[in-house]
Amino acid sequence: ARFLAPPSLLSALPPPPPPRCPPPAPPRRHVAIVHRQYLDLMLMGMKRCEGRLSRQRSMPFGVVAPGDLVHLKQASGPFRALGTVGEVLTFAGLDAAGVGQLRESYGDELCAGNDFWASKQSARYATLIRFASIKMDDQVPAGFERRPGSRAAWYVLPDAIDRPARSPAG
Repeated sequence: ARFLAPPSLLSALPPPPPPRCPPPAPPRRHVAIVHRQYLDLMLMGMKRCEGRLSRQRSMPFGVVAPGDLVHLKQASGPFRALGTVGEVLTFAGLDAAGVGQLRESYGDELCAGNDFWASKQSARYATLIRFASIKMDDQVPAGFERRPGSRAAWYVLPDAIDRPARSPAG
């Protein structure tokens, strides 16, 4: 025998609980190639913001987010640090005036000199990454493989590549 509840009893029941949200995705892991003088400043706690400006939309634009881990490798040298991303600012459609505004607003945080800014005048995209923490770490991250002759300065490690792309903020 099947029991059917009267409609008045059903309307007195509390509403069903809201659906559970899926657990947050684990942080992505990245490798950033950084010139020695900037990496030294990062390890001394004097530089907590890394900037990547480019003419074309390229990594890390749109792929790095708060909570992600960035393995910091010295250009032509070893891995030296691991940073946890605290905040990401992205800018698209820049022109020389926009790059000048970035320099004025974020130049002190980036610790970049005149040569850097002169070389970035034609940039159209910018990603500024503020680190919540940076600690010394000389371990080569699992999954990192740099091809000989590669000039790439940013890599997303393989375990993160299959995840859907994040939409860029800003």
